[in-house]
Amino acid sequence: MLDGKLVYLESADLVALLKTLPANAISNIDLLANPGVQYDAAGTAGLINIRTKKGMAEGLNGAFTVGVSHWYTPKTNADLNLNYRRGRLNLYGTYNHQIGHYAYRYTLYRVQRDTIYDSPTRDTDKRSNVNATLGADYQLDDHQTLGLALSTNQRFGPGLTHTITRISPEATGQLLRTLYATNDYYFQRANRYNASLNYRWQDSTGRTFSAAADYGYFDGGSRNLQPNVYRSPEGTTLSENLYRSLTQAGIDLYAFKADFQDSLGRGQLSVGTKFSDVQSDNNYRFLRVEGAAELLDAQRSNRFEYHEQIAAAYADYQVAVSARVRLQGGLRLENTRARGQLRYADAQTTPTQPVKRDYLNLFPALSAGYKLSDQRRLSLSYARRLDRPAYQSLNPFITLLDELSFWQGNPLLRPQYANRFAVDYSTAGNLALTLAYTRTRDIIASINDTLESNKVAMTPRNVGRQHHLSLTATRSFAPTTWWNISASATLYYVDNQIAFDANRQFRLRALAGNMSLQQSFQLPFWGLNAELVGNYNSPTATSANERNHGNGQLDAALSRKFFKDAGSLSLGITDIFLTSRWNSRSQFAGFYLRSYGYGETRQVRLNFTYNFGNKQVAAPRERKSALDTEAGRIK
Repeated sequence: MLDGKLVYLESADLVALLKTLPANAISNIDLLANPGVQYDAAGTAGLINIRTKKGMAEGLNGAFTVGVSHWYTPKTNADLNLNYRRGRLNLYGTYNHQIGHYAYRYTLYRVQRDTIYDSPTRDTDKRSNVNATLGADYQLDDHQTLGLALSTNQRFGPGLTHTITRISPEATGQLLRTLYATNDYYFQRANRYNASLNYRWQDSTGRTFSAAADYGYFDGGSRNLQPNVYRSPEGTTLSENLYRSLTQAGIDLYAFKADFQDSLGRGQLSVGTKFSDVQSDNNYRFLRVEGAAELLDAQRSNRFEYHEQIAAAYADYQVAVSARVRLQGGLRLENTRARGQLRYADAQTTPTQPVKRDYLNLFPALSAGYKLSDQRRLSLSYARRLDRPAYQSLNPFITLLDELSFWQGNPLLRPQYANRFAVDYSTAGNLALTLAYTRTRDIIASINDTLESNKVAMTPRNVGRQHHLSLTATRSFAPTTWWNISASATLYYVDNQIAFDANRQFRLRALAGNMSLQQSFQLPFWGLNAELVGNYNSPTATSANERNHGNGQLDAALSRKFFKDAGSLSLGITDIFLTSRWNSRSQFAGFYLRSYGYGETRQVRLNFTYNFGNKQVAAPRERKSALDTEAGRIK
């Protein structure tokens, strides 16, 4: 969250956002292990709230960043943030883009029906990202503020993969034939648009009322040409198949929410309601290319429509029982109605039965905080939450890697539910300890299922239960005036109870951990600052009957400030030793799969940032969009 507003971002986008926030603009960072019922029940992990400083001056301020990075190919990034305040009016806007190609190298090695399929792939993502926001707030009087925000997130451009699959019997390993497949995504787009109208009222006693009405639209689509050529060990062409696939996805999102807070007795009561309506229409056409003709495969071409409505209401009460004890309790009620319908292009093929999901859920959240002393605090918390499937994961369309392996959505997916208990201990000396236990049912995971004798389908499914026990420690300290350290470590035990079907059931357990260490140094020459960041993830078990190997990453950077600290220049390298790789394996019922590879995580980066204008100008006020959770379910 940023100033109390939920923000759903991919990890790379989150890093980019944080880099645009100068350290002197952040007042505090709050960790919410078990968020209260005023937040949507979606999300089985905790929340982080970054609170920025706010001034009262008027005028214009802003910041811009330009940067370049390179490893396999060059990339550029740019960010611009503007904020203008005059009298009762506040105008703000942001723009950023990331342009360049991103390379992946990965391999799927599988053994199926006593046959080896060894498939290395070279993948180049050529898409660009452009994001923009434009908004205005107007203070109607001393108690009321009306705001309008428009935003867009656009990702567009081509992509290209080359896969070579060597096929051989497991007994001898002698090459039988090789499949050469290319995915030429000559057109891709994933564009989001959002408009939000929001209102806030607050009186002199602290009572507040806020409301937001949102509309969002997702416009996605792709065009892909895929040749598949089989050759003998001698290089003779055995057969050729050429396919073209065309996809189009449109998602309309509507939402309204209202929240009210007031003091009640010795505490504070919060109540609210929310309603969201999501409608998606997805079309998929699969064509076989034969010479100059393109023939529609009517049994593989279809249309999937999905409609989901969620109505929610909550009540939350917080009270300070004494100077040392604080209690909080809340309950959120959510009613979900979902309908999905798959229709084939072949008029002779009967449409599938509509998928219907109607469920009513209660999500309690309880916490108790105890002030052990002025320096030490202890808290206990419990919350029940859920993760709904991404909209595209419900879409049964097929995405081919080659004609022997593909990804397919699952309209029968159910939400996964989690109950989380946590004990937190913190000190004013920047030490925090968290002991947590989470029990999750109906885990959503992508599994690899065998089809026919030589094909494999990767599809998301609800696969069972998970028990997760963890102990996390974080500490920040300064050994000297020129050296700062932030360290974090987690030790956890995971117990996965997986059931693909009645005949394929597994239990995977693992004791694992991860750690991170960030060090910053003020060097004694040229006004330079240095930063060294490292992390490590041990081998572990995942929710899809997989065991992952360990990996890690080490980054380093130098920076210097200019123009009376208004500007800064940084030069860094990420993943110095190219150790941020994935490597997993799974095995069941005579099927073995190993997946390993890496992306372009090693990059040399050069960035320049400049802050201008009146630094005391108040930042844009907190806004709570009604579509934060729904937009986060669009991939």
